[in-house]
Amino acid sequence: MDYDPIGALCTSLGLLTPDDVVRVLERQAAGERRRFGDVALEMGLLDEGSLARVLATQHRLNCLSDAALDGLTVSDAAFDRVPVPILRRHGLVPIGWNEDQDVISVVGPDPTDTIGLEAVRSYAGARAVRLFVATRSGVAALLDRLLGPPEDLGSGDLVPEIRPLPEGLRQERVLVLEMDERRSRLLRRLDGVEEGTAAFASDPAQVARALENRQIGRVLVRDEVAEALGDWEEVWRRTRPDLVVQRVSAFGPSQATGAAGRAVSAFHIGFLRFLLAAAETRDLEVRTRAWRAVSLAQAAARALGIAPDQVEAVVLATLVCELEDFTFLKPLARFLTREEDPGSRFPVARSLLAAFSPPGETGRILDALEHRLAGGGPIGAHLGAEIAYTVRTVVRRSGTGQADPVSLLGDAVAHHAPRVVAAVASVLQWDALGTEGAPAGATGGSVLVALADPELLSCLEVALAQAGFRVLFAASGPEVVRTAAASRPACIVADLGLPRIGGRLLVATLRESETTRRIPVLLVADPSARASAAQAIEDGAEDVLVRPVDLDLLLGKVKRAAARGRVPEEAGIRGRLGDLPLPDLVQTLTLGGRTASVQVRSGALEGEIGIVKGSLVAARLGEDRGERALERIVALREGTFVVTIGEVGLERNLAGSTEWLLLEALRLSDEAQGHP
Repeated sequence: MDYDPIGALCTSLGLLTPDDVVRVLERQAAGERRRFGDVALEMGLLDEGSLARVLATQHRLNCLSDAALDGLTVSDAAFDRVPVPILRRHGLVPIGWNEDQDVISVVGPDPTDTIGLEAVRSYAGARAVRLFVATRSGVAALLDRLLGPPEDLGSGDLVPEIRPLPEGLRQERVLVLEMDERRSRLLRRLDGVEEGTAAFASDPAQVARALENRQIGRVLVRDEVAEALGDWEEVWRRTRPDLVVQRVSAFGPSQATGAAGRAVSAFHIGFLRFLLAAAETRDLEVRTRAWRAVSLAQAAARALGIAPDQVEAVVLATLVCELEDFTFLKPLARFLTREEDPGSRFPVARSLLAAFSPPGETGRILDALEHRLAGGGPIGAHLGAEIAYTVRTVVRRSGTGQADPVSLLGDAVAHHAPRVVAAVASVLQWDALGTEGAPAGATGGSVLVALADPELLSCLEVALAQAGFRVLFAASGPEVVRTAAASRPACIVADLGLPRIGGRLLVATLRESETTRRIPVLLVADPSARASAAQAIEDGAEDVLVRPVDLDLLLGKVKRAAARGRVPEEAGIRGRLGDLPLPDLVQTLTLGGRTASVQVRSGALEGEIGIVKGSLVAARLGEDRGERALERIVALREGTFVVTIGEVGLERNLAGSTEWLLLEALRLSDEAQGHP
């Protein structure tokens, strides 16, 4: 629904003259962040009654006078459905409940308070909210009449207290949402006895405010509470796109602290020891594919918001399925269990799991995955299996894991769960921006490695990760070319004698493309290939190291080359706003601590956003600058964007935290588009 500008309505209702409207707009243009009505109220041009009247007219709502509020009878059936802190914080009063239609009637001063209205609807279990507009002072007086003065109520735990972690301890912060007061008290006592550091919230609005603390990474919600959340998860993710919301049947010590049980720890230790030995295989192509599949499955599972223990199960199931292609493991697997299951697609995986007795859902995921691979249904019956199923197919068809999954799956996309396909597509697009899967504190970008020597490969992998690089892998020359074009690494380390496209031809192929021609290439050669090595340098290779390779020397050359290899990022990362909304894109870049410019085009409109070291500093759209431009840009749903890393040409015209700027822009955008 379209709404008339409030200034024009004030003029048409005879509340303001055109000159008055101009005076208010000039005050806003001079940097006044508040809305038109609030500014006019402060300037004495409108009184509260007139403001309530014009807001009601603008949003096609009924307006209640202060006299009507004085004589209003409030229904206990409506009022008792919503916690008092919500009513006080948002200035809302539930006054009636229609049981036949599941509609709650509410009186409040602000039709644009979408968070408050949604909180009332969620707590009341209503299908819809019917809003009546009244003056702010009138609503406050009505609340005082019903509840007593605020100081007599107690402020309550409006923002959860987050206790500091013990010195030297690092662990995931957990916020527990529990709206039952008795349960909440017991959980707090339990957490205190266990010396935990969980925070507790009694309503979804508290969670939204608590997420301003960047240490919180997970929110726990009981199943029966989760059913009443409504759109609150979406509100939370606007603040924290990386948030994990875990639904649990009941709270317990392991869920509250995020600590793994002894069985899980024992399994992981045993399994990792085994994989360390298996990693020395020379089957680089299988190892590379397994790495991609596991990374993609983990990121997709997290994007879908499933519980952390379920993410682990999905990752393990995906990993052991990929190990099926390691031919040398088959006799070892039979030795471990001395049993074979001729009817299974994954005999190696099942024998390995049986030997190490994994806890949790891993075995069930394998069962469901085999059922899906055999053409069974229904689609989506087991989310973990659907993730492994889609990731397995995408990685095998893409070769690089860097492509649109819908195009890769083709007609077969109908046989995959839509939300899993969407999650995989989102992860791959974020990966193209160089953010997904990057280790904490990574500052060096990514390095693409294509080495056949398993010892050098493993050592370099660890050294690069410790140096802050994200490591990508390829097994052949064509795969290096495809991955380099999709991911634009800061540097490439490859064998001179790569399969299918050797080192010299590889360098020449990379130099032919505008996207990859500036990426430094370090080659590793055998002593017998010195002549080819010298020619490779003439062809454009950064350097050639002859085996045996000194790891410290190689790492130093990678760092130096990578420092110069960030230039290709300036070519720009392109996409469509319909695939990746601008608020999500900005959050992606700010969470990665990037310095970047985002150019936006929608029809005839052209604009730009500037980000410096993870902070939003400037916005422009057409003739608008600053917050007004940002508000209009985040409202765009169609168009294209280009991200240029390491370059910001706009002058600073935004102030405040990125989170506040985005949330305020989204709120104003919703208000302008008429979402009460």
